[in-house]
Amino acid sequence: MSVIISSQLIFHSLPYPSIETSVNPSLMKYDTIEDGESTPLQEGGYSDDGTSTSAAPNTTNKHTRSTIVRILMVGTTVGTLLLMITGHSKMMARYSNVDGMVAVSSTARHPPGTPTGTPSLSTYNVSFRNGREGWYTSNNDVLRAEGSSANPNFYLHADLFSWGISFQNSVHHKFVGDFFEKGVVELGLDMRVNSILYNGFEIASHLVLTLEDDTGVGVYFTSERDLERDTAMTRPVFSTFSFSIPLQEDFPTGWKGYDTGVNPPFPAGRTYGSVLRNVQRISFTTYQPGMDYGEMRFDIDADNVFISSKENV
Repeated sequence: MSVIISSQLIFHSLPYPSIETSVNPSLMKYDTIEDGESTPLQEGGYSDDGTSTSAAPNTTNKHTRSTIVRILMVGTTVGTLLLMITGHSKMMARYSNVDGMVAVSSTARHPPGTPTGTPSLSTYNVSFRNGREGWYTSNNDVLRAEGSSANPNFYLHADLFSWGISFQNSVHHKFVGDFFEKGVVELGLDMRVNSILYNGFEIASHLVLTLEDDTGVGVYFTSERDLERDTAMTRPVFSTFSFSIPLQEDFPTGWKGYDTGVNPPFPAGRTYGSVLRNVQRISFTTYQPGMDYGEMRFDIDADNVFISSKENV
């Protein structure tokens, strides 16, 4: 599957290992060990009337062997429970996530129209099959397609020298407007890093989601997972990055503000919520407000830009 960095993918049901315990009857030397019964243990033993069937009775040995059998049975049961608990813990550890961010496999991609969050959400997805739908990076970007000619997969490709790169939209009514009214809860996209070069070396870069109103005041969140090429893979693949959108008035944890007209502070009297009520530009960018950058070469692809909402967007 494409990691969702999220900012939030939740695993609902985990396949726990099934552990079965069996007992070989040929190894058991008794039929039952219920108290008060005189069922023979191995050989000889006692009849119901207390008379010996082949040897003189030995009460001490009988109770000793019975006790040993009980201990063996209890030990087997405890061992089985420990194995089940250990297996459960290991499975949970494999699927744990960090700070509410969904970890999405770099090989996984969300098909068009598939939400990464709650199944009941309404999600609008831009697969670029119908064109750009308002998304662009610069004058050097272009729509490309790969796969079969009968069912090609379209994506937006950018290859440029710059201090940073931004995939942005300011015209599509699905992605701009009052996020409270729309009930927006998640934004994201698939990205494939072919290369990010600085002075000839591959480097990693931040991926930042910015939401900006028509006055240039904005809020942003920086992904905890960097945008970088997976050098261990022969051919780069798409990875999913997703960002949760808390609908509240004050700044949520991890979110910060900026003003493009004033350096730097977020204007007094403005709130996180006030920006979300009038989002006029959305951007997935490597620019982090307040940071300085040198010129780099970006060779990056974007696909399946989506917005998930509690209401029809």
